[in-house]
Amino acid sequence: MNTSENTGEDVPFDLSKAAAAATEELLPSKSKERYEKQFQIFEDWRRLKNVTSLTEDVFLAYFAEKSSSYKASSLWSTYSMLKAVLLLKENLDISKFCKVTAYLKRKSTGYQPKKSKCLSPDQIDKFLLEAPDKEFLLMKVALIFGVSGACRCDELSRMLVDDIEDQNNVLIVHIPDSKTKKPRRFVVVDERNLATYRRYLELRPPSTPHKRLFLNYKKGKCTVQPVGLHSFGIGQAADVAIAELLPSVLPSKSKESNETENTKKLNTINETILLAYFGEKVNVF
Repeated sequence: MNTSENTGEDVPFDLSKAAAAATEELLPSKSKERYEKQFQIFEDWRRLKNVTSLTEDVFLAYFAEKSSSYKASSLWSTYSMLKAVLLLKENLDISKFCKVTAYLKRKSTGYQPKKSKCLSPDQIDKFLLEAPDKEFLLMKVALIFGVSGACRCDELSRMLVDDIEDQNNVLIVHIPDSKTKKPRRFVVVDERNLATYRRYLELRPPSTPHKRLFLNYKKGKCTVQPVGLHSFGIGQAADVAIAELLPSVLPSKSKESNETENTKKLNTINETILLAYFGEKVNVF
């Protein structure tokens, strides 16, 4: 029996082609472009420095240079993406470079990541009960679905009218394509939340050419334009927080001067207020 090792020349062309196609699928589909971009940045840096090798010292120098402008979390993220791409393209496992990982760990010493604040259950109830529908009906429905089903931004954005079953005393919400690649569902049973959803659905223009559930909403009216993915991120969450934190948003007897001052705050409050439940990392209470 021949026990000699096979080389690349022994592999039929069709198998090599299939293997190459399979290799391309090893990177996360949703973030593949980010991985490729980080690899390209590294390659551009190598060309700029006239570096042809891929040694441990090369990577140590690269991350040392990046550390002047990157936070510790960004360094680790870059390292992770480079590690994945280099393993596929260069058959190089940089996790074996102990000095590099030791350096990254040292840069992480004392690093305190910013943690997103979140609405408490009482704050959510207050917002759903007191915030005026004319301005915040869309956000109320998004908040109800986001909390009830621990939905991510992309799941809310892709949600269709056909995904919701209204069975009078309960809403059954189907998510056919979740992050786990398995369909799941959740229910909404609170009568107040059911009524809020139905009020929003009634405003849907009959001429809407698609079945996306969430439509742009302004001053009590829906347009046919669907809400984009990123609108469920900082923008939506910021508005929810503003409704809770700024008195002028809720019905009040605020003077015009106070309203003007609060309006100015809208441009700066995003960095300090909570991100609620619309980020990729959903906090379920």
